[in-house]
Amino acid sequence: MLMVVMTPRETWTDQRLDTLNKRVDEGFQEVDQRFDEFDQRFKEVDHRFDLVDQRFKEVDRRFGEVERRLDRVDDDLREMGGDINHLQKEVSARFESLDHKLIGAAVVLIAALISSNAF
Repeated sequence: MLMVVMTPRETWTDQRLDTLNKRVDEGFQEVDQRFDEFDQRFKEVDHRFDLVDQRFKEVDRRFGEVERRLDRVDDDLREMGGDINHLQKEVSARFESLDHKLIGAAVVLIAALISSNAF
């Protein structure tokens, strides 16, 4: 197996330094360009996040409206519950009154039947 050993040059000529500088500058220009592309992408991502934030604000606003409506529905249901209780008491009172009238009518009927059979 043959190995090739290269000895480093000990002297740097102006031309070689200029070439190295040019290659380093070109490399950094590529890196700068890539960073600019990444910056642009991050700006787009930031813009999208801003849009998402706006959507969440709209969703929060709508949920607030729904919550207010549900509170009104709760109030209406409580009021209806009170009305139903009042109606239930009124119906019970009317049935009780009817019951008393029917009992009175039955007593009168029974008394009339007894009196008609007694004489």
